[in-house]
Amino acid sequence: MRNHILIYSAGAHISKTYFTTVGKLNPTHVYIIYEKALETILETDTEYLKEEKPKILAAIDQVLKKGEDEDMRILHKLPINNTKTDTIRDSILEIRSNHPGAEFSFNITAGTTEFKLGLFLMAIWLEGRVCLTTNDGYSELPIPKMHLEDLNKDMRNIICALGSAYEHSKSNNNEEMEWTTTRFISDELGYTRAGSSEKISGANRTKLSRDLNKMLAYEHNNKGGLSSGLNLIEERGIGRKKEYHLLESGIYAWKMIRLENK
Repeated sequence: MRNHILIYSAGAHISKTYFTTVGKLNPTHVYIIYEKALETILETDTEYLKEEKPKILAAIDQVLKKGEDEDMRILHKLPINNTKTDTIRDSILEIRSNHPGAEFSFNITAGTTEFKLGLFLMAIWLEGRVCLTTNDGYSELPIPKMHLEDLNKDMRNIICALGSAYEHSKSNNNEEMEWTTTRFISDELGYTRAGSSEKISGANRTKLSRDLNKMLAYEHNNKGGLSSGLNLIEERGIGRKKEYHLLESGIYAWKMIRLENK
């Protein structure tokens, strides 16, 4: 099983947002990262900091305790000396060296601007996911892993086919309508005729399968393993019942393609 590392910026409300986040991401390991200065109240601290520091540490301990009781993943505290970019980089690269091949996600809800930007930059370098968890719920910030030039003509047409389904679902206020079958995509690409009973040819089936595979978050490689894909679409179902829809990054790509085509 591939490890999934969640780097979580600590704040006073982490005990309220943590379980929503791990429920969405299902990480194997969580590192709660915070500045070591939180552990000491200084005379030079503002009244706000003097009140906030103990709250953040108590919230971290609460999450660690509940996490231990849950016993579904390994939790760690990760105090760092400061929130400079190089300090954040070195701390996270050390984690990466201990977990080669792991997937990374970053929750950057809490912390200073410098802290959040440092974590965001590491997410870009590690091709990780970035999320926020607030009172309004959980949301992800899509990080492009490709340029439009990386998409061949058929891949662009697949994105546009899924984009039309996405648009249709929005106009009907029905998220299920985002999901489309391989047959629908085949019809849109002209491999088969809509409404007919003809089957997609072997060559086109292979090409369509390959293009869809490349646009998943993780594509199946020639060695039977998984490698990072373009993270534009999501797949569900098996065999002929497979369905696809656009992820947030895929929606961005679709809108950019539409702009190019105008």
